[in-house]
Amino acid sequence: MAAKIVFITGTDTGAGKTVLTALALCHLQSRGERAAALKPFCSGSWEDTDFIRGLHRPALRRVEVTRWFFKAPMTPLLAARLENQSVSLSEAIDEVAHRAADLDCLLVEGAGGLLAPLGNGFSAIDLIRELRAEVVIAARNKLGVINHALLTVRQLQTQGIRHWQLALMGGKLDESSESNLEALAECLKTDSARLHQIPELSGFDPSSARTFAALHHSQLNALFP
Repeated sequence: MAAKIVFITGTDTGAGKTVLTALALCHLQSRGERAAALKPFCSGSWEDTDFIRGLHRPALRRVEVTRWFFKAPMTPLLAARLENQSVSLSEAIDEVAHRAADLDCLLVEGAGGLLAPLGNGFSAIDLIRELRAEVVIAARNKLGVINHALLTVRQLQTQGIRHWQLALMGGKLDESSESNLEALAECLKTDSARLHQIPELSGFDPSSARTFAALHHSQLNALFP
């Protein structure tokens, strides 16, 4: 049986994609699943890649988590051009398919938002469609998230992508944080089973992630059934 592929995208850069990917991996591992996580494209810093690779047992090499790393802290398409490189959609699909072999679930973290260009002529939504991946959206639980979340979900719906869920990331960041979930449910006309809240992760390291995932097992189980 082919691995289930879950693509973790965000409403924007810094929305919480890497934290959510890490927590999902810890959760799946605790259930005894053969799971792995990728961040195929990464620009500017190895920090996110190193966090994710350290959660695998044994830890993976950087290139096994991030196939395409670029030094400039900008969208991967432009960062690649500065290094005279280019990545095609078929190359990205092949990389994910190769890593999905012999797994129960493969988590794929995007770079930036849903439409940020990853390579020549494609973005995360093209990868999602071609891989027939389920989608989990990370959204920072603060003022402005409603507009960003609605734009992201409606773009998925326009592309005929039905299997999506949304996670509001972080604790009480501002006065809107307590009402954002209810407002999104109303605007999206969806039941609460698609919408989730994940509190703030206290430490950006494997030990903190594993402890947090254990404490919030029920929330993660609903988000990654």
